[in-house]
Amino acid sequence: MGKESEKEIRMQELHDHWSAETNDPETQEWRDNLSVEELAQVEKWDDDMAQKLAKMAFDILSLEAKKKEAMKNISFYRIVRDPEESWKPYRSEPMYDDHSEMGSYQSSYGLSSPKAGDYLVTDQTKISVRTASDRDFEDVRFLAIPPLDEMLSSGMVVRVPQQLMEQDLEKQGQIQYVTDKMAECQQHMDEVKDYIADLHSEPTSSEAKSENVRNAMEELQKTQTEIAELEGQLLNLEEKYQRFYDKGFRPPDRTFITEESWRSQVVPANVKALVEAFNTSMNDYIRTTDLSPEIAEDEIRKQVDRLWEQYCKTGEIAGVREQQETEFYEQTEERNAPNPLPVGRIDYLRSNGLVGESVEYTDLQKFEADLKKETYYGAPLSVVLYRDRNGKLPEHKFIF
Repeated sequence: MGKESEKEIRMQELHDHWSAETNDPETQEWRDNLSVEELAQVEKWDDDMAQKLAKMAFDILSLEAKKKEAMKNISFYRIVRDPEESWKPYRSEPMYDDHSEMGSYQSSYGLSSPKAGDYLVTDQTKISVRTASDRDFEDVRFLAIPPLDEMLSSGMVVRVPQQLMEQDLEKQGQIQYVTDKMAECQQHMDEVKDYIADLHSEPTSSEAKSENVRNAMEELQKTQTEIAELEGQLLNLEEKYQRFYDKGFRPPDRTFITEESWRSQVVPANVKALVEAFNTSMNDYIRTTDLSPEIAEDEIRKQVDRLWEQYCKTGEIAGVREQQETEFYEQTEERNAPNPLPVGRIDYLRSNGLVGESVEYTDLQKFEADLKKETYYGAPLSVVLYRDRNGKLPEHKFIF
């Protein structure tokens, strides 16, 4: 083997070491025994790599700067009210799959307009839609989308920061995932119930049939438990989302009038109640009409003037006293109404014979309907009837 070949092999060996080198000192020990010529070559590799990394970092910073500059022209809007009319969504589809150059047509198949909770993203030239649901808005355009200024002035959309949009879509997506999972479990449970019903309809009985029934009942119990767990997760997510929504999107309560401002004119005995009722009703008005405080300012001023004029004439605000009296009587009736006594319960049994879940009933008809449905599907259960105050059992012929 010639010297040139030995040199090439040595350089390739060094390059392999250099390529595999990390911050671990053991991977750098190969540098300790380099000749002057080899050291010069390794330093050249190091310099070349440093220059490439510097260029890469510069390119990344340049792209980030361009992206940041482009983001200045992008705005994000949350749809707070469903559009009253269709935006007529469509996609451009090729006329022939294998020959896209021969033209395209507008297809609206499977498409729908955005709705409340979706987002509009615009760079002032085009509008795209982002959503947490499984509706696909990629490459979708709209024939009848209202002007953005019109949607803003009508309160259909509100402008939001991008970070708030991303957080909202993430939380909506979590709720959507659990909801879809519950639907899958419910469908599976229905299929298992149908399977159990088919087994029971078979005229013959065998050990294999009994085993299949037991396995199906265990699967049914397992699915019911999974649905109950998902319901708990969904409730927790919805409560968290409501707190997030209230904090991020609902305007804080405002004080439109004060006790002092009213006392400067007259001194009503119930001024505190009137002021609190008015401020509460105005904040509720803003929220229920999905209007931002800025848009509602004119309406608020009109309401204040109207109610103040009414108060100066009559000494009270119409509706406040009536509302208070209505709430008082409703609460009194609710407290005085006798609580319906339970008539019985259904205990659902696990595969080991122990009670896994109990459902209590105050409505005898619903009790009967649920019991017939569960016994039809062969669910393992036991029934408990309650006696009334006179020691009598409810009508229970449907049990036997």
